[in-house]
Parts: sequence; C-alpha cells; structure tokens
Amino acid sequence: MSHTPPEDRTPFPPEIKFAMDKIKEAGPVEALYPWPDMEVGDSVLFQADKGESIRVLKNRIGDNACHYGKMSGKKFEARLVPGKNAFRVWRTA
Repeated sequence: MSHTPPEDRTPFPPEIKFAMDKIKEAGPVEALYPWPDMEVGDSVLFQADKGESIRVLKNRIGDNACHYGKMSGKKFEARLVPGKNAFRVWRTA
C-alpha cells in the first residue's frame, strides 16, 4: 500500500509561500557565508556592487555574522574599509 502525502493546505498567500520556498532552497546560513569555517583572526572582505549601499550591506551581513555568533558562541566584528566601497568581517573570539 502506497502512502500519498496530504495536499498542501498552507494558509499563506502565494508570494509568501514563494519566499518560504526560496529560503528553504537557499539552505542553511553555513552554505551562504564562511562563518563556521573561520578561526579567530580570520577575516572576509565584502565589496559592494556599483550603486549598492555599503552601509546597508555591512549592516545586513554584519548582523548575520553576529546572529550566527550568538547561536554558536563565536564573536564577529564588521568594519568599513576606509576609501573603498567595502567592509571586512573578522572572527574575534
């Protein structure tokens, strides 16, 4: 006897369901950023694309690193690189 899964009956509108599917496809944070592989003293440089706000990018990625750090017990710090449209994230502890 074969088992067929129940029909998807999520009450979410299509655009929310689409966004949720994209998040599932993206996989865990570890697949997007190198935080789990970083040792104390390691850093990663992030360069903003033309027209992209470096401060918005720094806040988004820096917040992601800090959130991962809280979950894993590690510490990260993000700082703008003077004179460049870039910032660097360090693993500090």
